[in-house]
Amino acid sequence: MGNPRTPGQVVGAAGGSLTGATWAGSDSAARIGQGGEVRTAALIDELALTLGGPTVLHDLNIPIPGISANIDHLVVSGDKVTILDSKVWKPGRYRNTIRGGGAKRGREKVDHTRKKTMVMAREAIERYLLARGITARFAVPVLIVWPSSTKGRVSTTLLTVPGARVLTGEQFSRKVARTCGAKPADPRIVAALALLVNDTSTSHPRASSPSPAPRPTSHTAPRSGSRPASRPVSRPAPQPASSDFGDAPEFTAADFANADPGHRGEDSYDPFSAP
Repeated sequence: MGNPRTPGQVVGAAGGSLTGATWAGSDSAARIGQGGEVRTAALIDELALTLGGPTVLHDLNIPIPGISANIDHLVVSGDKVTILDSKVWKPGRYRNTIRGGGAKRGREKVDHTRKKTMVMAREAIERYLLARGITARFAVPVLIVWPSSTKGRVSTTLLTVPGARVLTGEQFSRKVARTCGAKPADPRIVAALALLVNDTSTSHPRASSPSPAPRPTSHTAPRSGSRPASRPVSRPAPQPASSDFGDAPEFTAADFANADPGHRGEDSYDPFSAP
């Protein structure tokens, strides 16, 4: 594990996938979504950069061949991995419908809250690590919802999402360490997951931390306390399930589309999230 006498590390840039995004519909929509990711990042980055803190990774590609989708944030505490998804929604009370299969904000129907995106992201990351001989413990992923306006609050008490906990930004801010963990990260897990980050040029370990060791190969564990280099890394090209995911069934682009159409856009901004 990492060194408890040094800070953790932040790898990647929050909201990076929303910079210049063409799928968001407008620059305003992209800015709204990016704001949610940045607010979540401020909380977990602060946790990471305390002495003995975990490692935070932002904007990771989901390792499913043939799809373009991302995970907003991921926290590694010891051997525990927590996936976080930031959203910006209109103020209001969100709840599941009585008959299931959907959700509403007040009387307005909001369908995609029932998508299984978080389930698929967790399974894909777990298989990715196992294929590299790395075993990790996975916490239940967390969906963090921020209000799009200061004129109201978001309530998610009556809302459930498949495979994830739902917390408002206010709730998450009170229990960041309890939710994500606050231990130094397993360097093998960090080294493998850093390869999925869209831009590691923004990694910023503290100067008081020891110099990072050279990045190990996929199947070689680094020395205890080492961290992945902060220079940009080339993301490996997607490979068939037989090599990346062992004998596990392969998710396809069609499967992912059924789980959450336009996932990269819906990660942070939703049709009903305008101010």
